[in-house]
Amino acid sequence: VTTSGTATVPPGGETTVTFTVTNTGSETATSGGLQVSTPGALSISSVSGDGTGQPGRFVTSPIEPGETMTVTYTFAADAGAPPGTVTVDLTGSLGTDRQATTSVNVTIQQTAPPETPLDVVQQDGNTGFREVLGVIQGFNADGTYAQDGQTVDVGFQDVLEVIQEFNSQG
Repeated sequence: VTTSGTATVPPGGETTVTFTVTNTGSETATSGGLQVSTPGALSISSVSGDGTGQPGRFVTSPIEPGETMTVTYTFAADAGAPPGTVTVDLTGSLGTDRQATTSVNVTIQQTAPPETPLDVVQQDGNTGFREVLGVIQGFNADGTYAQDGQTVDVGFQDVLEVIQEFNSQG
């Protein structure tokens, strides 16, 4: 049993981890499965790969000697999850007599708060006329710009950067 490595996710976000199980024996494994144990800060939101079943217990059909099965889990971090590293444990089994375990560390990482109006307007991937107008109005009014509950200071250079970003979108 191997894993794709470590993963990073913001609170409320999702990340994927791929697990691989290989039949290193000389006989066909009549069945195979993966049992995943997630800590409280994470939950399984989806699973896909070579097999069927429920997210917590994924089962595959017979696996020939040397054959590999790959399963990708998508984990969701709770919106209120504190930053830190949690461990997801996985047990892979082939037949009834062969098991292997592995773990993967998932880092829950706080996203940095926006520092400029450009950071704020780029969060949704669209710097539209409404956002440009809002930054200009904020600069003229009280020197701040607010969107989606986030407020940042606005200087003249910030206004120019937002207008430049708007113009670059064609």
